[in-house]
Amino acid sequence: MLHINNDSRHKSFAYRFIKSPQSPPAQIYSLGWQIQTSSVYDFDGMNRYSENGNCIFQYTLSGYGILELNGQKHILDEGSAFITVIPSKHRYYIPKDSDKWEFLFITLTGDYALSEWNKIQEQFEPVIKFKGQEEIIKYLWETYWSAANNKITDGYQTSFIAYEFIMKLYRSLNSQLINLSPVNSNIDKSIQYMKENFHHILSLDEISNFLGMSKYHFNHIFTKSVGISPWNYLTKLRIEYAAELLLSTNLTIDAIANMAGYESSNYFNKVFRKYIGTSPGKFRILYHDIEDFKLNL
Repeated sequence: MLHINNDSRHKSFAYRFIKSPQSPPAQIYSLGWQIQTSSVYDFDGMNRYSENGNCIFQYTLSGYGILELNGQKHILDEGSAFITVIPSKHRYYIPKDSDKWEFLFITLTGDYALSEWNKIQEQFEPVIKFKGQEEIIKYLWETYWSAANNKITDGYQTSFIAYEFIMKLYRSLNSQLINLSPVNSNIDKSIQYMKENFHHILSLDEISNFLGMSKYHFNHIFTKSVGISPWNYLTKLRIEYAAELLLSTNLTIDAIANMAGYESSNYFNKVFRKYIGTSPGKFRILYHDIEDFKLNL
């Protein structure tokens, strides 16, 4: 065993045991707990020739780093993990405006590990959120403390841990998929219900009752999944519909307000101005002669 970092708390370990199975399908290459504070910490997945075939799992504990992959930048903040292989076109680093990046990592090697990493990359997003109490994160901590306490003693053990890590990773990922399925179903149902009923005087209580859940829980899962609150989504539907009626009909603003689900035309005017920046009347004058005008909020 090679001890890389002498810090009393945050350590990194690399394993090269003579007492080891020949050509193991999965093996620990390195693992550790680090805090990086310098922008010197910067890895390019195409320029690590001595580590070809390695499979990386890195989980952020605090602060943040950046993963660049396929032309996109992903923020690696608390609870975020990324999975990648070497070589591949990726780069991860601590940006200059980040005070620190604290993380746990494990690097595996072996044909089986590489095959499974490639499968995981095909099935899941490049950055995955894990809660600290999830099985895979608990197991990573257990493995780290076993290393820190010199309880990892030969290559048979590191091969066993590597295989078990892969299995626990799959279990955690599949558990997320199972848990998300009913949420996604409820979100889809709520969106459809709002689209069909927004012209009524619809409340958050009515929508959550339709789904059979509390309005607080519904508000939480909807906002997390869609990115805006259900009330803002409902308002978006109403204002877009009102804008369409303003430009395609000669209906009065009072009538349009009622058809868009607003009991009071004064309140409708206030909400419309807040979202569009002008009154319904002025909006009609400004855009009435533009063909195929469509408002998307």
